[in-house]
Amino acid sequence: MSREYFHDICEKAMGEAVELETSDGAVLQGIIVELDHNYVYVNPLKDLIKEWSVHASLNPDAEDVFVIPLASILSLSFISVYW
Repeated sequence: MSREYFHDICEKAMGEAVELETSDGAVLQGIIVELDHNYVYVNPLKDLIKEWSVHASLNPDAEDVFVIPLASILSLSFISVYW
């Protein structure tokens, strides 16, 4: 899949919980908080569960946000988060 394909999906999934698999084998679960033409910014779910406050954690400037190159994404799945 192309960078443009994943850009379009991530744009539609802004603020949603997703699971991403990258070309280096990493699997990440988190909330998409920001997107540009080359990268997607994801807040890891473990921090959201720990803080119990979604709004406090959806900060793309936070230190724990993962920056993932769109070109490295192999798969993206939507996940349900209930707690």
